[in-house]
Amino acid sequence: MNPLPSNSYSRPPKTNGELPKQIVVVLNPVSGRGSGKSSREIIEERLRYNIDSKSPLTTFEILETSGPGDGERLARRAVENGAD
Repeated sequence: MNPLPSNSYSRPPKTNGELPKQIVVVLNPVSGRGSGKSSREIIEERLRYNIDSKSPLTTFEILETSGPGDGERLARRAVENGAD
């Protein structure tokens, strides 16, 4: 499994070992000179692995920004829709 660049994701807060029930990743595909787009596969792979092995009831979605302000708008919408 390819490592993600250290600045391309944030670690989830420490919990009792359970994953949240709904995970939403907001991805800027043009960040890092386009490396944001190529990171999508790695992010999906890691989420699938961790969800399948630790919390099969967890769902995830990756939303891509397409312009200024999209990141905040998508994050707010995700939280309003129940994302952890």
